[in-house]
Amino acid sequence: MKRIKIAVLLVLLCVLAGCSPKDTSLRAYCTESQQEFLDQSLEELPVALTYRHNDNILGRYETTDEEIISEILQALRETTIVSKAFSGSTDSRILEFETADGDTCLFWFDENRFHGAGGTSYVLSGDEEIWDLARKIQETYPEYREAME
Repeated sequence: MKRIKIAVLLVLLCVLAGCSPKDTSLRAYCTESQQEFLDQSLEELPVALTYRHNDNILGRYETTDEEIISEILQALRETTIVSKAFSGSTDSRILEFETADGDTCLFWFDENRFHGAGGTSYVLSGDEEIWDLARKIQETYPEYREAME
């Protein structure tokens, strides 16, 4: 019985001290405007998405395909943060969403790292779906397809 009381006290102390599990969703590490954007309903779906990637082909790929935009948003919502990143790379990728009102929301990535609120970089997990979908956008461009052959 004494062990149970001690275990309960340790758990309570840990929770009060901030040791409880953190929110590891990508959203939790976003700026306020990015969080508001991710919280939008499907009815408020962006009308356009520009994917920028320093792939030495075109570097800028645009789509208005509602299905791809919706799937990328869902993939962003499902992506999690593993840890803070301490190094960068030159594999810069940007997802820029545009609403019907002309407002934009930008998400900047560096290889498998997300540049979040305050300019801090975080290592991602589960982001493969984002890049698979982004590749679908690239493949709609003949120049990209030709360069990949």
